[in-house]
Amino acid sequence: DNEMISIAKSYKENKKQIKENTKQIKENKKQIKENIKQIKENIEQIKENTKQIKENKKQIKENIKKIKENKKQIKEIKKNQEELLKNKANKKQIKEINKNQELLKTKEKFMNLPKSKVIYSTLLPRADISLHTLSKINTKLIDSCSTLPNVT
Repeated sequence: DNEMISIAKSYKENKKQIKENTKQIKENKKQIKENIKQIKENIEQIKENTKQIKENKKQIKENIKKIKENKKQIKEIKKNQEELLKNKANKKQIKEINKNQELLKTKEKFMNLPKSKVIYSTLLPRADISLHTLSKINTKLIDSCSTLPNVT
């Protein structure tokens, strides 16, 4: 009798434990399904992120290509600027050469003149012309005549 009671008690406890285990298994299955769903969502997000990364890489490559093109253009611009500066310097030298040639022609004309002495005078201050303008004229006059022979 006691043995039967003990077996019945043990059976009830086992049955109760089986119910609890079954309940726990169902909860675990539910949790596993939720985890699988979350994993699938994570995989989709990873796929989207991977796609975005590929697009970003492509954009970066295009930007690098544009940067290289811009660097090349900057080099060309610098080269052109240097050439422009050289051309400006050359133009200035050409103007100086032309000016010197004109002076030489003038000297040659005066060299062919009979021996005589030319005396010039600078302009004196006047009320109708500014002092600055007169100074510029006088400076040019002195500079151009000082290189000529027989001119004082």
